[in-house]
Amino acid sequence: MTTNRQRATLSSIVFGTTALRIVCAAAIAVCAVWRRWDFLLPLALLAFASDFLDGWLARRWRVTSNFGSAFDPLADKVVCLTLLAIAAVHVSVWYWILFAIFGAYDIYTMTIRFVLSRPMPASRIAKLKTALLMAGLVAMLVGLWVELVAWIAAILLSVAALLTIRSFMEYTRAISRSLEWLEFSPGVTAIDFAAWHKQYGIRAVLFDIEGTLTPWADPQVDNEVASALRRARKSGIVQVGLVSNMRPRHSARAAAVANQIDAATYHVPLMLADRKPSPAMVYAALSKLDVPAREVAFVGDKLVDVLAAHRAGIARVAWVDRLGSADHPLEKVFYRPLERAIKWTIR
Repeated sequence: MTTNRQRATLSSIVFGTTALRIVCAAAIAVCAVWRRWDFLLPLALLAFASDFLDGWLARRWRVTSNFGSAFDPLADKVVCLTLLAIAAVHVSVWYWILFAIFGAYDIYTMTIRFVLSRPMPASRIAKLKTALLMAGLVAMLVGLWVELVAWIAAILLSVAALLTIRSFMEYTRAISRSLEWLEFSPGVTAIDFAAWHKQYGIRAVLFDIEGTLTPWADPQVDNEVASALRRARKSGIVQVGLVSNMRPRHSARAAAVANQIDAATYHVPLMLADRKPSPAMVYAALSKLDVPAREVAFVGDKLVDVLAAHRAGIARVAWVDRLGSADHPLEKVFYRPLERAIKWTIR
């Protein structure tokens, strides 16, 4: 039997081999700046060997974790992209094309993993792509001295790039299949609540507030949105609720929206332990509704919120386009562009 202390020690060893790749990437960058090309190949071999070692140790000792599953591929990407960037600057501009292909794929897949908050196992094509990429990078470094090997590196990296595009397409199809339960809509006014009631037995609808019913930081409900909600009530929707994790000082804004459309408000401040997509606020609303989850729908403009609703057992979930252009500055710059890219690829 392995004790907790032993498991902690084994986990630390596995994490250390993963962290070694980040150190190698930093050392590779420094050597490139100092033009110490003779150190690049040993550092790359050390980094790629640590990739094989930490995977083997994690499986042998059974000390895998969600953090390790996320950090391990990140370390691989840092090393590979660092080498590609160096090659693009000092070897050939062609490597910038490869850098763009691999970099875009890595950003997309990591964003999907983060937003969906679940591990996405690599396919065989993705694993083959990674192996060819590492082999091509090693060959590229050897090719600094042997021209024939440089041509081999070009072939390996080109095949890896093609496999990356193929892997992207497979990854997108897999994400689309996993989100088949999700309904896309341009807005609340475009949702057919009568059809929801007749076909799926929906009797209550929970709404996100900002971006769904009102623009960000605006407590005024648009007349067309209010009319759509009145039609929803006439079509058989007996309860309308607003779910929110706004900070307490902003809860008055949620109350103002609720008063305009005669809806109940379920306000649950988001705790640090409940990193989105957390279904905590949806569970809180369901516990106070007179309608079971199988007869409840959720409408929101944020992917993490609709994912949370689905995880809470909501029967029907709609992801609507954001209402208005205003948004929190950080989300507007970082989160929303990524979200739009995800929506574009899976619709």
